[in-house]
Amino acid sequence: MIERYNVLELLGADKNKYHSCIITCYSFDFIFFEQRVLPILRHAGILNCTVFVDSKIFQHQVDELDGAYVQNTSYSIIPVPMHGAFHPKVIMAFGKNNGFLAVGSGNLTNSGLSNNDEVWGAFHTYKTESKAAALFKNAFNYLEAF
Repeated sequence: MIERYNVLELLGADKNKYHSCIITCYSFDFIFFEQRVLPILRHAGILNCTVFVDSKIFQHQVDELDGAYVQNTSYSIIPVPMHGAFHPKVIMAFGKNNGFLAVGSGNLTNSGLSNNDEVWGAFHTYKTESKAAALFKNAFNYLEAF
């Protein structure tokens, strides 16, 4: 049997490794992100977090919120308008010397990060000494457009 891992566990708990992250997704769940994902990011030392999400799905999710919900303002969420769908699932974490890149199929929802069988490829970099440094740079260059 294949053991399941949450991709966010790969960030680790060293508060000195990372300070910022960029996450992209198609679907986003405010409450799941704030209650389950954000604490993991904070535990890993990430204080600056920006999430890019498909604008049509984002608007639908905003419309579904009840009046009691108040968004946590300790992260940024940016709707991305596209003719089709904004569908990449990328998690990038940045630190002074370390980088983390995960590219996969899971959204920032309970099913996407907890219940579904999603596939992720994850890479760690240290300064520029990692074989994954070029991949990290290419992923960042791709995300810069948004």
